[in-house]
Amino acid sequence: MKQPRELLPTSVFVVSGFLLMGIVSMPYYIIDLTYHDSGGDMYGLMVLACLWQLGMPAVVLIGGTILFVSALVKKSKGLRRAGSALVIIASVVLLLMALSASRARKQREIRQAYLNKSTEELLRMVRDDDEESGWAMHVLQRINDPEAEPALCKILLDERERVNLRADAAYGLGRIGGKEGREALEKVLASNPAEPLMNAVKYALEERMILEKAFEDSKADD
Repeated sequence: MKQPRELLPTSVFVVSGFLLMGIVSMPYYIIDLTYHDSGGDMYGLMVLACLWQLGMPAVVLIGGTILFVSALVKKSKGLRRAGSALVIIASVVLLLMALSASRARKQREIRQAYLNKSTEELLRMVRDDDEESGWAMHVLQRINDPEAEPALCKILLDERERVNLRADAAYGLGRIGGKEGREALEKVLASNPAEPLMNAVKYALEERMILEKAFEDSKADD
């Protein structure tokens, strides 16, 4: 009489699912390294750090898988539970790392797209869209377009605006060397604003002094 075949434990299917999830997450995280926009020596260090972060849960995943398979062969429930726990924990960590890498990549793509927008469009986004105002202001600070100075001054001087947006406007004016921007910064500084805005205005004025000194030195050399 044939004996009934022994069914595989439910844990085998659970662990296999988590193992597959972890294996799929690892190459996705590695591929994302090619999307980083930093360069030079720091890029190499960044890649090493990311690989080190990936290596720790990957080693745990491999170790947990070996332990789980050994437990099935030896029919040890204790080892099987330990191996299952290691595989599940490592797979969840790898999945979270892959999701974080995906989110960071999308943010970089959005930031790159903003570089192609006009100053007028960026200013409109700063004033009208809370979700996109941070990215738009970041680009305005980078491009140093003098055409943005009047609008940034208006944001900075408007006490009804959000403090963080006014602080971002101050940082932007620190890089644009117009007279109107300096006057706006000095006016806000004299009003003794809240600390975050005060620090931003002081930093912007110091940055302008450095830029003005560098400009004067370059003229003297000529």
